Amino acid sequence: MAIGTSKPIGGARIVAVDDSGAAISSVATSGGDGLYDLRLPAPRDASGAIVSYKFTLRADAEAYQSFPGGLRPAIPTDVTTAASMGGTLVITNPTTNIGLIALPAAQRATIAGKVVAPLRAGVLVVGGGSSAISDLDGSFVLFNVTPGSVTVKGFAAGQQLSPAAVTVAPGGRGEVVLNASTTPLSKVSGSLSLVNAGGIPSTSVVLMVKDTFSPTLERGEVPRGLRKTGVTNQFTFDGVPDGEYTVIPSLDNDGAVRDPDTSISGTAIVNITVPNGTVRDITLPTGFKVTAALAVRGPGPDLPEGITTATPVFKWADDSSEDGYEIRVFDSFGTKVWENLAVAKVTGSPDVTATYAGPALQPGMYYLFQSLSYRIKTGRVAISRTEDLRGIFYLAK
Repeated sequence: MAIGTSKPIGGARIVAVDDSGAAISSVATSGGDGLYDLRLPAPRDASGAIVSYKFTLRADAEAYQSFPGGLRPAIPTDVTTAASMGGTLVITNPTTNIGLIALPAAQRATIAGKVVAPLRAGVLVVGGGSSAISDLDGSFVLFNVTPGSVTVKGFAAGQQLSPAAVTVAPGGRGEVVLNASTTPLSKVSGSLSLVNAGGIPSTSVVLMVKDTFSPTLERGEVPRGLRKTGVTNQFTFDGVPDGEYTVIPSLDNDGAVRDPDTSISGTAIVNITVPNGTVRDITLPTGFKVTAALAVRGPGPDLPEGITTATPVFKWADDSSEDGYEIRVFDSFGTKVWENLAVAKVTGSPDVTATYAGPALQPGMYYLFQSLSYRIKTGRVAISRTEDLRGIFYLAK
């Protein structure tokens, strides 16, 4: 359904993926009433009980932002939550009801295609400002493509695919095939340091396709197999296909963030091209520095939270060594809608608060508040900030 109007969305494509981003189901298409029926595997042990595994859903539709996308993460569901209904095991809960955010009016086109390769399912397909996940048979549809000449690329660890070009007119539909390539794959290595990390033992590192990356939201789409968790220092990604990537540490909700102090090394967002000229064994030039995050108290301390006031009060944990704070609010399209760069330090309180004073919040839109602490030296020097996937909220009816 459409968030804000509850209008049913027909023709949406829904697929289940595992924690690596690989498709584990075929794609279901929603009917005119917005309903869909997605069949999932249900492996069983020797006793006949369903073996537990978690999955998330992805949904794409014409004229709507993909889910997950922008600010909205997908919430994992365990297959063992299925209940018997009329002799069939069915999963129906809040995580299977998907609301989509309408995109601004624009000229758009569609590209349909197929991945023809040994690893054809769960490929991240990118082109014309859009993305999709390939079905079990390799088929995909890119909605909301910017019309014109489009190069379509596919990304998944361990699989090299040849890009395909197509020209699509406004309102038109193009078709492409992404064939397996014999071009060698690459290796990307690097390191990170947990500095003032508050006892956090490890964190994550991701390679995001650069074309999907939002510089304001600092997030993008991660192909299957290009996420490392439990990283304490050194990390290596094997089987990396050709392309441009944005490398970021600590994107998960683990209590840590990339150190925001840009006056020191190891804190910048890193963009790489694979291969680097003729080099396919790529080592990042500097290690990342990761530090403890400012804990979000609300709204959205863990999951996206519905609020009922047009002037929310934002609350986060005090940073004891700060001279002040900055706070910014972004919408799900990555647009900054409000900021206050002069939030005073607090004394004698564990938390800091700031009241929203920007443009009216729009029903049907998700927002992120992000706070940053700083100290004054020769100028402002950032100390820490709230996490990328916390502080997400929306205006509930």
